[in-house]
Amino acid sequence: MAIIRNLVYYFIVFIVISFAVSALAQERDYYIEAEQAFQRCEYAKAAELYRAAYVIYGIETDIHRPSYNLKDDKVHEKDMDKERIVMSKALRTCVTVDDFANLLDSLPRPMGVEANFGVIDATGAGAYFETNNHSYIRIDLADAPDHMLVRTNYSHCGRPNEGYGFVREANALHLLKPAAEKGEVTPEFLTETLSRTFYHDLMGKDMAEGLEEGWIIDQDFIPRFKSCATIVIEGAVPTEQKSPKDAAADYVMWTGLGYPPCADIYAVTEGPDGVNPDLRGTQANGHSKASDLSKKRRNEVFPKHYGNGDKYIRLSTLRNPKGTGYLQVIPAQNLEVYRKFRNCHPSRQLK
Repeated sequence: MAIIRNLVYYFIVFIVISFAVSALAQERDYYIEAEQAFQRCEYAKAAELYRAAYVIYGIETDIHRPSYNLKDDKVHEKDMDKERIVMSKALRTCVTVDDFANLLDSLPRPMGVEANFGVIDATGAGAYFETNNHSYIRIDLADAPDHMLVRTNYSHCGRPNEGYGFVREANALHLLKPAAEKGEVTPEFLTETLSRTFYHDLMGKDMAEGLEEGWIIDQDFIPRFKSCATIVIEGAVPTEQKSPKDAAADYVMWTGLGYPPCADIYAVTEGPDGVNPDLRGTQANGHSKASDLSKKRRNEVFPKHYGNGDKYIRLSTLRNPKGTGYLQVIPAQNLEVYRKFRNCHPSRQLK
């Protein structure tokens, strides 16, 4: 699931995905240099390179959701799945949302993609590009109701009733609309409420609400057993006093690794020390401390480790009378992380 939201003084992108990479926008190929540094286990250097051009303009193009209702041709499967190639080119060459549109126009057909590409830039612009092998439809954030766009694994301009994520999108909208009306769609709301909710739109209720013992089936919730990160990219819009470069330097990528209801949130910022050591793959087999901890917690939420055990959630691990459930403890800790960070960075204070 991915959401683009435009606010008066900053804009945010929310993603529940496998990973996110800060975007690049210079002629120098920082992306390849970063990959090489990562392979050498030079994690601080890799983080600095990943964000190098993002500091210049701050375009973000790794907001993409696979779509399953756009492909209208017989291009062979082996010639598909080129979304990462498109994004890699965008990260190296694009500065604005319009640049990304120009990139799509220039690519040879078939492009080998079927996806919803989300793009934001440091001018405050944002859009989704619902893209197949031969064409795309651009949906601009400025034209969207409530200045908010939500996408899952189907395209709004594609074939009706095909694809996936319909209920998950409805879950998100149910919670986002009242928050948007109150001006409360913040990174805190997205990571601590939306990414951890077990609201189910068809059932019309939060399936993990209450303190009773029992089990629920993991089906069509925003967080899924296979979700391995929750990301909010908090951007800053340039002003007369702040250049695009300075605005992009204020970006924060709020990051929780692993199953979202079990994830600790960290602020990832520009600079060689911008990535907390807990997020870096310095553990055995390239694991990170934060991810391993989240996985350990997830194993308690899904305690049946055989058969279809990954479909059954033990409710008492989320909420219980003792107040030790992960939905009772972790969000409060994460909100304190937000508070301390914003107190230390006046430009990131919520207004």
